[in-house]
Amino acid sequence: IEVTEQLGWTTDANGEVVEDLPSFRKFTGQTYEEIEGHGWLKALHPDDVEQVTRIWKEAIATKSKYEVEYRLRRNDGVYRYFTVRGVPVPKEDGSIREWVGTCMDVTERRKEEQTLKESEEKYRSLVELAPDGILAVSAEGIVTSANGSALELVGYDSAEEIVGTPFMELKTMRMEDIPKFQSMFKSLMNGEPLSPVEFFYVRRDGTSRWAEVHPSLLIKDGKPEGAQVIMRDVSERKKVEEEKSRLLQDLQDSVKELNCLYGMSRLFEKSDISLDDALQKTANLLPPAMQ
Repeated sequence: IEVTEQLGWTTDANGEVVEDLPSFRKFTGQTYEEIEGHGWLKALHPDDVEQVTRIWKEAIATKSKYEVEYRLRRNDGVYRYFTVRGVPVPKEDGSIREWVGTCMDVTERRKEEQTLKESEEKYRSLVELAPDGILAVSAEGIVTSANGSALELVGYDSAEEIVGTPFMELKTMRMEDIPKFQSMFKSLMNGEPLSPVEFFYVRRDGTSRWAEVHPSLLIKDGKPEGAQVIMRDVSERKKVEEEKSRLLQDLQDSVKELNCLYGMSRLFEKSDISLDDALQKTANLLPPAMQ
């Protein structure tokens, strides 16, 4: 106990302190008279006393292992979190001779857990409020979570409708795209970086849209745990790109036509050209302009 810097304690068979507890008293600043019997409870946080007393009485009544967590007041008035464990020590006839246990300070661990919990809650809030659809998929390809934007993109009402479903079985992909995504997922699980891809996806109501997908690997304890898929609807952008492409093609077609007309104009401005040559060269100008 001294090596581990834990607070050791013993009680009699009835759970009362009848011997001095130096390490416990050093921490709390109490005297032996103050901890004697059940006086040690006075060093606990008032909000923890009722629960600790109940669990302690149950352990004594059932002669079973005692384990609880409570806040203990240090000699400077600061409360620290402790995990407390105790076991009954039996006599040869099976009756209890005494209880022996330790109090282990877990305050720093609790702080780390709280910090982690707050970080996870903040991350979940950011994910849920994100304008892009975010799906998490396990290493086995099972959907484990989906934010509101992802559900809206694919046309589902609640995450329960798709969580637990194999990603490849969601009716959001065209059959011809499934092998490509299976290959991408396998590559991702092997640690290969992937670039964003665009694909034609199908909403639950049967309408089709364009999405840009950003896949990334999820790591836990140094091992691939699954994948995170960020989806962004780019249908409007694709429409603009297609319209720009169409306008550019129209412009290119117009340029070819203008070049043809310009060439014909220059051709017939020549006074020394024969009709046969003029007609032949005109015929040569027409195919590129009509393609």
